[in-house]
Amino acid sequence: MSPWLAWWYRWILRGTRILSISRGEQEFLSHALGASVPVDYLPFGVDERFWQPGGQGDDGYVLSIGNDPSRDYATLVAAWQPEDPPLRIVTSLPVPGAPANVEIIRGDWRTQILSDEEIRHLYQRARFVVLPIRETLQPSGQSACLQAMACGKAVVFSDIQGLWDRQLMVHGDTLLLTRPGDPTDLRRAIDSLLASPVLVKRLGQNARRVVGEHLNVTMMAAQLAAYAETRLGIQS
Repeated sequence: MSPWLAWWYRWILRGTRILSISRGEQEFLSHALGASVPVDYLPFGVDERFWQPGGQGDDGYVLSIGNDPSRDYATLVAAWQPEDPPLRIVTSLPVPGAPANVEIIRGDWRTQILSDEEIRHLYQRARFVVLPIRETLQPSGQSACLQAMACGKAVVFSDIQGLWDRQLMVHGDTLLLTRPGDPTDLRRAIDSLLASPVLVKRLGQNARRVVGEHLNVTMMAAQLAAYAETRLGIQS
């Protein structure tokens, strides 16, 4: 952010507080805006009572999902091999060059082409989930990642600047992180999951645990209420 733009934001936002749902974004804004515009972190959460594991086993496919412009399906397709299991990509975005073992399912949350129940079923029956994201400061892919994790799925996610909480989103523990836009690194992570059902299970269990303990709507609502009371003087 240029000094002039930072000054303009400080002027226009004077007297306000900012809540960010990404620690990376919080740190960037705090540095850019300075002490005159306080920026706090609110952990984003999903409904872990709805997004939950469903039964045993899977249907053999790998899932990717999402419509925001930061999705990088070109890198995913470049990393996917003809001998790999079926890959299902749920999106309304173009997916150029998809090989025969990649199925495009046209879906858009805003128009409810697929219901939440149908999306949950896709998560639950997937072998694991891959969410390739272009480099961005915004927490792109956050909802899809946490929904998959809440469903007890191992997730491969891009190590973007906007990764919302590096204390909880830990490579090799709660998910696998890969360099954005790097099909070779993405391939390495995919291979590790294809080769190790034990790793898939462990990551899925840890993912479900971290959502249940930290990144769910109940905790998000409680922390938002506490913030409103302590910072803004609003009684819940």
